[in-house]
Amino acid sequence: MIEDNVSGMTMKRPGWLKLMKKVDAGKVTDIYMDELSRMGRSKEEGFLAWMSLYDKGVALHFIKQPQVDTQTFKVAASRSISINTEHLPSAEKELISCIVKAINRYMQELAKLQVYRVFDEAQFERDILSQRTSEGLKIARINGAQIGRKQGSYISTKKETSSKKKIKKLYKKYGGPLSATDCMRVCKISRDSFYRYIKQMDG
Repeated sequence: MIEDNVSGMTMKRPGWLKLMKKVDAGKVTDIYMDELSRMGRSKEEGFLAWMSLYDKGVALHFIKQPQVDTQTFKVAASRSISINTEHLPSAEKELISCIVKAINRYMQELAKLQVYRVFDEAQFERDILSQRTSEGLKIARINGAQIGRKQGSYISTKKETSSKKKIKKLYKKYGGPLSATDCMRVCKISRDSFYRYIKQMDG
C-alpha cells in the first residue's frame, strides 16, 4: 500500500510518482483513492490521468465518488456498438463505421463529463467552505476574538523548551561540563539555534 498525503495540487508527489512507476512496470491492477481530486490539479489533468490509467488496464476505485470508478465506464464501453460490415457495400460500410465511431466517442465523452462534474462539485464545496470560514473569522473579529498569534508574541516549541533545559544544565557558562560545540551536539541543534536560545535565556 502506498500512502500519498501531499496535496493533489502537484503531480510531483513522492507517493504518486512511486505508484506510477509500479503501474508502468505492470505491478498494479487496482488503485483505491479517497476522491478524484487526488489525481490532478485540474479537471483536465485529472481526466488525462484517469484515462491513462484506464487505458493501461488499471481499475480505479474512489471511496467518496464511486460514480467515476473505471468499472462504471468499462460497463458503458462494453455496450459500445460493433457491427460486422464485411458483406456490405463500401458506402454503407463507411456510413456505419462513422456512426459506430461517433457512438463510441460519445461514451468516452460521457465519462469525461462525469469526471469533470465531480471535479467541479469538489471545487464548489471547497469554495463554500472557504467562504464560510472567511465569514466566520470576520464575525469572530467583530466580536473581539483573537485570531491567530498576537503581534510580537512568541511561541516556544517542545524541542526548544527541552533544548533550553539541557543547555542550562550542561553548558559551561551555566556551570555545566560541556563546551558550546558539545552542547549543540547533545541537544541536536544548529549553531544559530543554540546562540538564539542563549540570548533568550539571558534576556
